[in-house]
Amino acid sequence: LETGNGSTFTVLENSLTTISSTGVLTLNNGRGYVTGLSLTDNGKINLTGVLQAGTLTVGSTGSIVGTGTVKNAFVNSGTVEALGGKLDLAKKVTGTGKMEIGANSTLELAIGAAQSANFLSSTGTLQLDKPAGFENQLIGGLQVGDTIDLVNTSVTAQPVVNGSTLT
Repeated sequence: LETGNGSTFTVLENSLTTISSTGVLTLNNGRGYVTGLSLTDNGKINLTGVLQAGTLTVGSTGSIVGTGTVKNAFVNSGTVEALGGKLDLAKKVTGTGKMEIGANSTLELAIGAAQSANFLSSTGTLQLDKPAGFENQLIGGLQVGDTIDLVNTSVTAQPVVNGSTLT
């Protein structure tokens, strides 16, 4: 990706540090975005590949939407949404934001998250590679047809549903 004035260009990964609240960074066709710079997202990142920055922050008006892999641990005060396939969050997610799972999509949490997850349809999957890393978080919008995949976890007793709590 490059930005410029028509005669000189700068590789975007060497210069972009902030996406404004009206800004959109769209990475199509599996295009990755890897930089050593810090990146603050106050707008929208449409992701279909790998996203990795020196540090990554999703502000309260920011969002990451799509498929691919976010390689950073990051602070999310906005929205992260798996949409159109699998979105893998490879490191821990902290902050006050929200995570959403769209139709026919999978949100994979490799390490865990200090945030709740919300299903937006009846065909989503929440994949928890290390379920203990998601302890005490809420899962909303769960409908018949949605899946919660507790990777490498064996059920040793009949689950009990009490109101909206599964134990």
